[in-house]
Amino acid sequence: MVWDRKFKVGTGYLMGVMALTVLAACDSVEVSRLIPGQSGSERFEEQTMFEVASAPGYKSQVAEAGETEEGAARSGVWLERRFSGGTLNLPQFEAYLNSILARIQEQWPGDKPAARVKISPTRDYNAYAHADGTIILPMGMLEDAENEDQVAFVLAHEYAHIILGHNHLNSYRNMSRKASAAVDLGFDAKHLYKEKQETADGTTENVVGGKTDKRTNYMYAADKVNASILAPVYGQELEREADLLGLDLLIRAGYSTNGASRALLAVKSGQERDKKIAAELAEIREKQRSESFSAAGDQALSGDTSGGIGAFFDELVSTGVFFVDEIEVDSHPDAKDRLDDLKAYINNHYKTRARVRVKKETLAAARAEPQTRARLDQYLQSHQARLDLDNDDIESAIARAKRGVGGDLSLDPITRQAFYEVRKYQGQTDRAVQNLELALQSEQAPLNTYQQLAEEWTLLGQYDNSLRALGQAEAKFGEVPGSLPIWIAAYKGLNNSEKVSTLMVKCRLEGTGLTQKCRRAAGQIEAEAAE
Repeated sequence: MVWDRKFKVGTGYLMGVMALTVLAACDSVEVSRLIPGQSGSERFEEQTMFEVASAPGYKSQVAEAGETEEGAARSGVWLERRFSGGTLNLPQFEAYLNSILARIQEQWPGDKPAARVKISPTRDYNAYAHADGTIILPMGMLEDAENEDQVAFVLAHEYAHIILGHNHLNSYRNMSRKASAAVDLGFDAKHLYKEKQETADGTTENVVGGKTDKRTNYMYAADKVNASILAPVYGQELEREADLLGLDLLIRAGYSTNGASRALLAVKSGQERDKKIAAELAEIREKQRSESFSAAGDQALSGDTSGGIGAFFDELVSTGVFFVDEIEVDSHPDAKDRLDDLKAYINNHYKTRARVRVKKETLAAARAEPQTRARLDQYLQSHQARLDLDNDDIESAIARAKRGVGGDLSLDPITRQAFYEVRKYQGQTDRAVQNLELALQSEQAPLNTYQQLAEEWTLLGQYDNSLRALGQAEAKFGEVPGSLPIWIAAYKGLNNSEKVSTLMVKCRLEGTGLTQKCRRAAGQIEAEAAE
C-alpha cells in the first residue's frame, strides 16, 4: 500500500536524523575517523603495516587513548564465564595453540604484549581478544581448519589487535553513552511537553513517568543506530589494520600466506550463511511489524487523533528500529574485499618472497592427541545434541548428550549444560536439575549455570535453594542485574515483600526491559491484568 512506502521513507529519514544527532552529540570522537577511507593496501604502499606500527610513537589511525573496557581488570576467562558459556577444558590443545602464538609474538620487536589462547564451545568462526590479552578461538574454526598456517593467521590477526590497542578502545563507548543520554533527554522533553493524562476529576496534567514501554523503544532505537551503523563502520578500520599487521607477523614467523586466504575464505562462507539466516529473520519480522505500523499510520491519516500524535511518533520510532535492522553494516569488512586487499598488499611488499609449504601435519597431530581428540568429540556430541533438539529428534539428542558427559568430562559445565537442556525438553525436571548441580561442582561453571539452577529451584518452590545459588553466583561474578527477576521471584515465594520492593527499585534503575521482567516476577503484570 502507498502508506507502507511513505512510512518506510519517513522512518529511514527519522533514523538517519537520529544517527546524525548521535554523531553531533559525540564531540569527543573525530567523525572523519569513523568513515572508511582508502583500503589497507592503499594506505600502506610505501611501508608495511609492521614497519609503520613498530616505529617509535606510532598510534593507530582509529584507536583512541582512554580507559580500558569495563571489566578489563578481570581475566578474559572470567569474562567468558560471566558473559558467555565459558571455555573448553583442552589443556594439551591449548598448549599447542599457545606455542603457535609464542612464535608469532617473537616477531614483534621490543616489549611483547602478554597473550594466551582459550577455546570457546561455539561452532562459528568468531575469534576475538580480551583486554588482558586472552585470545578466544571457537571450537568450530579449530575443528574445520585445514592447516596450522590458517590457525596462525587468526592468532596473528588477534595479536595484532592487542599490539595496536584495539581492545582498549574507549571512544565508541563514550559515543554510545552520549547517544543514549541524548535520546533519553529528548524522550522526557517530548512527553513533558505533549503528553497529557486525565486525572480523577476530569482535568489533565503533564506527565513524564509511566512511559516505560515507550522509553524502551526510544532507547532501543538509539542502541540500534550505535550497533547497526556507527560501531560497524568504526570496527571495519580496526579489522583492516589487524589484517595487514597480522599478515606481516604471519610471514615473519615463517608461515604461508595460504593460511590467510584459507581463513578468510572460511569467514566468507560464514558471512554468506549468516546473511541467509538474517534475510529469513528479516522477512518474519517485517510481516510481524507491518500490521502494527500500518494500523497506526492509517489511524493518523484518517484524522483519528485519539491516540495522540505522541502515540503515533512512538510507533514510528518503535517500527523504525526494524528498518535499521535491514541496514547490513558489518563490523568486519566483506571477506572478499579483505582477500583482495591482502593480495594487493602481498604483491606490493612480498612479491619476491619464496613460497612456503603449509603445515598440515602439525595441526592434524595436535587434534589427534588422545586426550584432545576424546574431549573434542565429547564437546561436539554435546553441541550436536542441542541441534537435535531443534529438529525434535529427542532420541538422538539423549544419546549424544550421554556421550558428551562420559569419560573425564562427567562434571564439565558445558557438556552438563547440554544434558540439562535435553532433560528439560523431556520434561524431566529432577534429572535436569541434577545436571546443573553436577556442573556447579566445577570451578569453571559459568554464570548462566547458577542462574538456571536458581530459576529451576524457584519453579519447584525451593526458594532457599534458589537464593543460595544466586548468592554463590554473586560471590564469583559480583552483582548481576540480569539475576534480579530471579531474586524477586524467590523472595516473593517467601512472602518477603520488603525485599521485593527493594529489588524492584534496583530494577527500575537498570532500565525498562529488565523492569518488565522484574514486574512479571513480582506478579505485578498479572495483578494489573486481573483488575
